[in-house]
Amino acid sequence: MKTLNFIHQNKKLAGFLSIALMLLVYAELSFNTERYEHLKLFSYYGLAFGFSIILTELFKKKVWLLFGLAIIIRLFFINHIPALSQDFYRFIWDGMLNWEGYNAYVALPQTFLEKHHLENLGFAKFLVQKMGDLSAGNHTNYPPIAQWIYTLSYGVSKDSLINNIIFLRAINWLAEIGIIFFLIKILKFLKIKKHYVFYFILNPLIILEITGNLHFEVVMLFFFLGFIYHMLKNSSVRLISIFLSLSILSKLLPLIIFPLILSYQFYRGNNKKNFIKSTQILLLSSLIIGLAYVNFIDENLISSYQSSLSLWFQKFEFNASLYYIFREIGYQWVDYNAICLIGKLLAISIFSLVIFTSFYQYKNNREVDFLKRIVYIFTIYLLLSTTIHPWYLILPFGVSMLTKQKLFWVWSLSIILSYHAYHQNYFSENLWIVMIEYGIVILIIVMTGERIKLSKSFS
Repeated sequence: MKTLNFIHQNKKLAGFLSIALMLLVYAELSFNTERYEHLKLFSYYGLAFGFSIILTELFKKKVWLLFGLAIIIRLFFINHIPALSQDFYRFIWDGMLNWEGYNAYVALPQTFLEKHHLENLGFAKFLVQKMGDLSAGNHTNYPPIAQWIYTLSYGVSKDSLINNIIFLRAINWLAEIGIIFFLIKILKFLKIKKHYVFYFILNPLIILEITGNLHFEVVMLFFFLGFIYHMLKNSSVRLISIFLSLSILSKLLPLIIFPLILSYQFYRGNNKKNFIKSTQILLLSSLIIGLAYVNFIDENLISSYQSSLSLWFQKFEFNASLYYIFREIGYQWVDYNAICLIGKLLAISIFSLVIFTSFYQYKNNREVDFLKRIVYIFTIYLLLSTTIHPWYLILPFGVSMLTKQKLFWVWSLSIILSYHAYHQNYFSENLWIVMIEYGIVILIIVMTGERIKLSKSFS
């Protein structure tokens, strides 16, 4: 308390000192920190998170100062080769294959070079080596818009790694500008203070995973916020469908809210009319999504895509919460990892809970409740998934800024602990650290009343 009083009494000094220290922290994160340097990474990340709060509170009325700071921090990363994730090598690989006339969806990096000859063989081998065995041994599942951007990036940059990185980073920055535009518009519509946008754009998760690691969730979020804005404004079916489908074509996650779109329309008064509108939105969105895949149609496309998607609930496991508990219980019954069975049961549970969350007391599904239900649905999905990487929080975190819910804001701090599993020459998770991360998450859910069970918020 005394510290907060001191900061407010010495606002100018504390503010500029915080700016200087924050810039130093990001200079270290962008130039001199590897993901296996856990103590350094966690310390700098925690400091960056704290400074983002202090500066947003101190300078909430000095909008251009905070925007300027956000821009400067991002410019630190302009030539930065992602150090926390090697996914970007797969992005470039997919773009290279598409540009060369192959189908990235059916080409397996691990075996592709044995069957095909590329002029840029050296660069191709480099990408396969750097993306890691896990990525190289599985088919891509990045949707068409991601594929088009990756293809354009390679077409412009060719075999230059740094040029590809800068191109993809520039695309992400453009998407962030769009996110800010829609966040401000929606905050104004909901009569929420506009400075909330800085809790998002100054958050270290957003800076490191979007600008640093080049994850495409930022494009998905941009289109998704456009969908939300036009949904709240009751815009035309065409406009709503375009933004929704483009979001899904960037990353598949928004598919999960299809049932909620049906329920949201019911409360508006004319149930029959609005049911027709919601059905039209889903049908038109599905049509646009289907048409986007036409260019990638191949006799092996469906099997390759299904194989890739099934991995997320039947093979991959990382930084999970409830799944790890069920896995340990499974070990008491069988002497092997029952992920295939548990994963299927969790997928069924997610589907059932999403339906329940979408339609329970649908007449109360007004604007704010609609946004809260989106956050609840994403929370259900994340808590029941077998794999949770930090960048998976970007979409629900962005939406939660519109509801004042604290869960994903706090989770964006604790999720950095998931990087503890990466060591210089090996990968190993410590379940005690995973428990700390999710202990914080569960504590926030209980303390703030943001329970997954739909309670008084829906009454």
